[in-house]
Amino acid sequence: MAEKLSPISVARQLHRHDLFYFTAPLLADLFHLDRRPAYRLIARLKEEGLVDKVEKGKYLLLGLEPERVLANPLFIASHLVAPAYVSYWSALHYYSFTEQVPLTVLVATTKKKRPVTYRDFRFRFVTVKPDKFFGYRREMLGDLPVVVADEAKAVEAKKAALAGISRKIDTEGLKDRLLSCFEDREFWEKTAAKCLSCGVCTFFCPTCYCFDINDEMVREEGARFRSWDSCAFSVYTQMPMENPRLEKWRRVRQKVCHKFEFYPMNFGVIGCVGCGRCIRLCPVNWDITRVLDSVPAAAQS
Repeated sequence: MAEKLSPISVARQLHRHDLFYFTAPLLADLFHLDRRPAYRLIARLKEEGLVDKVEKGKYLLLGLEPERVLANPLFIASHLVAPAYVSYWSALHYYSFTEQVPLTVLVATTKKKRPVTYRDFRFRFVTVKPDKFFGYRREMLGDLPVVVADEAKAVEAKKAALAGISRKIDTEGLKDRLLSCFEDREFWEKTAAKCLSCGVCTFFCPTCYCFDINDEMVREEGARFRSWDSCAFSVYTQMPMENPRLEKWRRVRQKVCHKFEFYPMNFGVIGCVGCGRCIRLCPVNWDITRVLDSVPAAAQS
């Protein structure tokens, strides 16, 4: 029976039933197959690029519209374990309560499950007690069903997350204090002493956007590329005649003041989202919160 089914006809049948996510037993029941023929059929579907495996025994229907599923991580997250619903920061972003795009899709479930990585997506599962498993609903996202926390539950999760933050920065008057110590070379040299100028803090910062333009030869033709760059690099501001930030302390000053002085001056908000990546990923534990706390007292007048 399995051999008589063409991969494209199977894909169309799955599409007709809106089965963009399915398991091997479900496929076997749908086409009245035994276990082994069902897995052979799935192997043929994978060879044709019509389906893809998310994890053992769980598959996504790509069909002729792979971007429909692959561009919808919340749909994938809603099916990796049951019962479950997309929650926490992922739900906040879904409702546009935050502009910060989560790098990991967070899922609430009553079961224990290890993190899942599929292509460029990462899924993390938070186990909650059954009596706490409520406040969610089914939504349609890109014509696909997702199960997501409702607005009230998402806001509740945000408040709980904010209450758990133990490290905070007092930004009151911070712009003015940085402005007054801008020319304090001794302070900035001490601040920059252990910085390696590796640029990892800027590459992982969600609000950094510096880039470089390169012209290169590709297969005997000229091509222009735009690539990430970092103000931490000594050659970032290199010009034919000079480099205005040749010294490391000037580059560190630029990085700090850009987020907490220039951004507020130009846009009325600080350029830091508080994610902590620059602290967590720094190879020498350079901590921007300690830098801001250590602004000289004279600069506060």
